[in-house]
Amino acid sequence: MSAREYAEALALIDAGVAGPIQPPDYLLLALAEKQPKAAARYLVRLRDKQAAVERILEWYPVWPLPTCLDMLFFARTHIASLPANLKAELDQVYARLRLYEAVLKVRRRRHASSTRKGPPGC
Repeated sequence: MSAREYAEALALIDAGVAGPIQPPDYLLLALAEKQPKAAARYLVRLRDKQAAVERILEWYPVWPLPTCLDMLFFARTHIASLPANLKAELDQVYARLRLYEAVLKVRRRRHASSTRKGPPGC
């Protein structure tokens, strides 16, 4: 597919999201593979949930932290019929990123409190 055809397909998918027509998985996967940084919006629509989880685990490093956590949460809570190894990997990655998020929050608080302090003697 050309870039123009992908753009047209994306417009058709987005226009039909609220409707009863579900785009085929192969089209959603092709669009996701074309632009992994924006793949989350396509992966949640896949019928093949195992394929969605495999792509989530493949592409989470290129997503912003909130998107990673959302997609991993989606995978962990909405997909019951996963092989044990995928469930274990999802749990491990999710736990690591939650810890990373907590560390970032602490660092932000410390930075914010250190910048609020005035010079000594004020």
